[in-house]
Amino acid sequence: MLYSFSNTLPENHQSELTDELEHVLKVVEHCKVNWKRIDTTHEDLLAILKNSIQIQGSYTQQRFHIFNVEIYKAGGSCGIDVLLSGFGGDETVSARTGFSYPDLIAEKKWNELVNTLIKDQSGFYNRFKNLERFYIPFI
Repeated sequence: MLYSFSNTLPENHQSELTDELEHVLKVVEHCKVNWKRIDTTHEDLLAILKNSIQIQGSYTQQRFHIFNVEIYKAGGSCGIDVLLSGFGGDETVSARTGFSYPDLIAEKKWNELVNTLIKDQSGFYNRFKNLERFYIPFI
């Protein structure tokens, strides 16, 4: 099943800011998709950044995803396996896979992590090289 999620400003917001809600509603009506409105998160920005770094293992240049936490939660509750984005060059935001890097890191299963990353064809081995400076000293 296809779902559409949109970050929007809260329904009764009191600011001069605008979002694309009017356009989104037209697209939803025209395309007849299952749409979920996601109000802007009220979480603390510093907490969001810390959570992002904990999940990724390091700070990254692109941080669009940190503002989409509520979309990820909504997608998870709908059983979404693949989430597509409107950001240019970042159309596939996530894929639910059967493997969890954070679990291996937390359990300090370094050999298994390295072997899996080496076999992974999507470039995670290179990302691991950036992660090792954070984790290897604690082995």
